[in-house]
Amino acid sequence: MWHFRFHGPTPEALVKGREAIYFAYFWNDLAADKTRSLSTSDRAIGQQMKVVANNVTSIVLKNSGHWVMEEKPKETMDALLKFL
Repeated sequence: MWHFRFHGPTPEALVKGREAIYFAYFWNDLAADKTRSLSTSDRAIGQQMKVVANNVTSIVLKNSGHWVMEEKPKETMDALLKFL
């Protein structure tokens, strides 16, 4: 196995259009207990939230990742204020 810092145009180009396959590798292949990994339906977080809430809005902030507030602070706040 090998590892490199996964950011920038070259690594991102490797998975562009195949993001679901890339993330499935972590959920499926690297799960410590494969019987307890996230199911395919649970991976659609917007749909999952509708099970526990009745006022759900799902949005995608392009060019952001895990650190949404740090990467897209204005867009995040705009979305939150619009929702509220």
